[in-house]
Amino acid sequence: MSGSPAHTDASKLSVSGSPGHSDAAKRSVSSSPAFTDSGSSKSDENSSAERSTSADKKVNKYIKEVQEQEKGKVSGSDEEGEGPLEQAVRKVVSYKMTPKQALQIYNLTPKVLFDYLLGETDDDRMAILKRVNLKSSAEEQVIQFCTENEDHLSYKSVISFVKELKHKDGDEDFTLSRLEAYRWWYAFRKKFDLKITAKKK
Repeated sequence: MSGSPAHTDASKLSVSGSPGHSDAAKRSVSSSPAFTDSGSSKSDENSSAERSTSADKKVNKYIKEVQEQEKGKVSGSDEEGEGPLEQAVRKVVSYKMTPKQALQIYNLTPKVLFDYLLGETDDDRMAILKRVNLKSSAEEQVIQFCTENEDHLSYKSVISFVKELKHKDGDEDFTLSRLEAYRWWYAFRKKFDLKITAKKK
């Protein structure tokens, strides 16, 4: 009986396993949550790393472009149309930069910067007072204005006050460029030995 065909077929089925059991096993392995999550996690990590690397490259590229643009401006490129000295003066007289900052950023010597800002000689530096030509009474009014508002004095308000005085005196077309205004403020304080500083606004 042990060698009967029926028994042999049953043994083969028992060893090889039924098709249904084999499919179930395959599904069990391939659909295992641990297997699926692990593969997905690695894929997400790789994708995140790629995005991070791409973002870093874009940021670095942007920073490099800005640095090159600033370098071109400082060196006085044709596009900017100004050399380091002209740029430094423009930013100082507009109160966007202090003279000390301009010296460091544009690599200038004090003599070069201040000769351009104020004039080369004492006579040159005081000449702006004749150009503005305030009357003695008006000068006294400016001094009073500065002392009364010293705690919150603004450079812009002083220059506006000077223009107002000139207009009231009949000089309706009077005006000052930024460089002239900067020079006048220096010369006026020096003339009267005023230990007063003013902020931009």
